Amino acid sequence: MEYRNLKTGAVINVSSKISGENWALVENEKKPTNKKPSPKKIPPKKVVAKKEPVKKVVAKKEPVKKNEITKTKIMQELDAFGIKYDSKSSKDELYQLMIEGG
Repeated sequence: MEYRNLKTGAVINVSSKISGENWALVENEKKPTNKKPSPKKIPPKKVVAKKEPVKKVVAKKEPVKKNEITKTKIMQELDAFGIKYDSKSSKDELYQLMIEGG
Protein backbone atom coordinates (compact mmCIF):
# COMPACT_ATOMS: atom_id res chain seq x y z
CA MET A 1 0.00 0.00 0.00
CA GLU A 2 1.14 3.49 -0.70
CA TYR A 3 0.83 6.33 1.78
CA ARG A 4 1.46 10.06 1.43
CA ASN A 5 2.40 12.38 4.26
CA LEU A 6 0.05 15.34 3.96
CA LYS A 7 2.45 17.67 5.75
CA THR A 8 5.70 16.88 3.89
CA GLY A 9 4.41 15.23 0.72
CA ALA A 10 6.64 12.20 1.25
CA VAL A 11 5.35 8.94 -0.21
CA ILE A 12 6.11 5.48 1.16
CA ASN A 13 5.15 2.03 0.01
CA VAL A 14 4.58 -0.49 2.80
CA SER A 15 2.74 -3.77 3.25
CA SER A 16 1.17 -2.83 6.62
CA LYS A 17 -1.45 -0.29 7.55
CA ILE A 18 -0.17 3.09 8.80
CA SER A 19 -2.09 5.25 11.22
CA GLY A 20 -1.43 8.83 12.05
CA GLU A 21 -2.97 12.19 11.49
CA ASN A 22 -0.63 13.25 8.63
CA TRP A 23 -0.71 10.04 6.60
CA ALA A 24 -3.27 9.30 3.89
CA LEU A 25 -3.70 6.22 1.77
CA VAL A 26 -3.03 6.89 -1.93
CA GLU A 27 -5.71 5.15 -3.95
CA ASN A 28 -5.68 4.73 -7.72
CA GLU A 29 -3.58 7.83 -8.11
CA LYS A 30 -1.19 7.92 -11.01
CA LYS A 31 2.40 8.55 -10.07
CA PRO A 32 3.71 11.75 -11.57
CA THR A 33 6.31 11.20 -14.22
CA ASN A 34 8.98 13.50 -15.50
CA LYS A 35 8.39 12.39 -19.03
CA LYS A 36 6.41 14.58 -21.35
CA PRO A 37 3.83 12.76 -23.38
CA SER A 38 5.25 12.12 -26.81
CA PRO A 39 3.33 13.74 -29.61
CA LYS A 40 1.68 11.47 -32.11
CA LYS A 41 3.96 10.79 -34.99
CA ILE A 42 2.36 11.63 -38.28
CA PRO A 43 4.15 10.13 -41.25
CA PRO A 44 5.13 12.69 -43.88
CA LYS A 45 2.97 12.83 -46.94
CA LYS A 46 4.58 11.48 -50.03
CA VAL A 47 4.68 14.03 -52.77
CA VAL A 48 4.84 12.55 -56.20
CA ALA A 49 6.13 15.01 -58.71
CA LYS A 50 4.76 14.69 -62.18
CA LYS A 51 7.54 14.15 -64.61
CA GLU A 52 7.26 16.26 -67.66
CA PRO A 53 8.98 15.14 -70.81
CA VAL A 54 12.44 16.60 -71.17
CA LYS A 55 12.75 18.84 -74.15
CA LYS A 56 16.10 18.73 -75.81
CA VAL A 57 17.31 22.09 -76.85
CA VAL A 58 19.63 21.94 -79.79
CA ALA A 59 21.52 25.10 -80.40
CA LYS A 60 21.79 25.99 -84.02
CA LYS A 61 25.34 26.66 -84.93
CA GLU A 62 25.60 29.50 -87.30
CA PRO A 63 28.88 29.66 -89.12
CA VAL A 64 31.23 32.21 -87.67
CA LYS A 65 32.00 34.94 -90.10
CA LYS A 66 35.62 35.44 -90.91
CA ASN A 67 35.63 39.05 -89.71
CA GLU A 68 34.11 38.05 -86.30
CA ILE A 69 36.93 35.69 -85.25
CA THR A 70 40.61 36.25 -84.64
CA LYS A 71 43.49 34.24 -86.05
CA THR A 72 44.32 33.06 -82.54
CA LYS A 73 40.76 31.72 -82.04
CA ILE A 74 40.92 29.95 -85.42
CA MET A 75 44.18 28.26 -84.38
CA GLN A 76 42.60 27.20 -81.06
CA GLU A 77 39.68 25.62 -82.93
CA LEU A 78 42.05 23.81 -85.28
CA ASP A 79 43.99 22.51 -82.28
CA ALA A 80 40.75 21.32 -80.69
CA PHE A 81 39.79 19.46 -83.88
CA GLY A 82 43.29 17.98 -84.09
CA ILE A 83 43.91 19.54 -87.49
CA LYS A 84 47.53 20.28 -88.28
CA TYR A 85 48.34 23.68 -89.75
CA ASP A 86 51.22 26.03 -90.36
CA SER A 87 51.11 28.85 -87.80
CA LYS A 88 52.61 31.17 -90.41
CA SER A 89 49.56 30.72 -92.67
CA SER A 90 47.25 33.68 -93.20
CA LYS A 91 43.98 34.09 -91.36
CA ASP A 92 42.06 33.36 -94.59
CA GLU A 93 43.91 30.06 -95.12
CA LEU A 94 43.41 28.99 -91.52
CA TYR A 95 39.74 29.96 -91.65
CA GLN A 96 39.20 27.88 -94.78
CA LEU A 97 40.98 24.95 -93.16
CA MET A 98 38.73 25.28 -90.08
CA ILE A 99 35.54 25.39 -92.17
CA GLU A 100 36.55 22.35 -94.23
CA GLY A 101 37.79 20.33 -91.27
CA GLY A 102 35.15 21.20 -88.68
